[in-house]
Amino acid sequence: MKRVRDLASKIDLTLLKADASLSEVEELCRRASEYGFAAVCVAPCWARVASERLRGSGVKVCCVVSFPLGASMGEVKAFEAAKAVEAGALEVDVVVNHGAVKSGRFDLVEEELSLVVEAVKDRGGEVVKAIVEVPLLAEEELRKACRAAVEAGVD
Repeated sequence: MKRVRDLASKIDLTLLKADASLSEVEELCRRASEYGFAAVCVAPCWARVASERLRGSGVKVCCVVSFPLGASMGEVKAFEAAKAVEAGALEVDVVVNHGAVKSGRFDLVEEELSLVVEAVKDRGGEVVKAIVEVPLLAEEELRKACRAAVEAGVD
């Protein structure tokens, strides 16, 4: 069992389907706590429930922002991230604006991600990660998108 817990402590357990129910989120949290996963990753609407169910377990709550498309405006992404942290998320995974990447607007990518990083860190969130859909991007686009994320302060 120790080996299972060691491995689980390095993994986020996710439930991101559009029709995830309260009972499914509760079961996700139960399993995460039982096996000692690093975090559960849920939609922001479930952050408070997950946070309450996992209190004292050592399992963190992570929320996705602008998932799955990344096409929200930066201010909307920042608002969504802020609300997720206020509801108990310690980590935020934000989807990069792939349309901006494909348009060569890496300044916009950096600006949007900076807004999210600021919103999360100002509210006591610990980690911001960027979700980049690698198959959608050419190698140079991927390189520049990652550079923009690093410049924005993404962890």
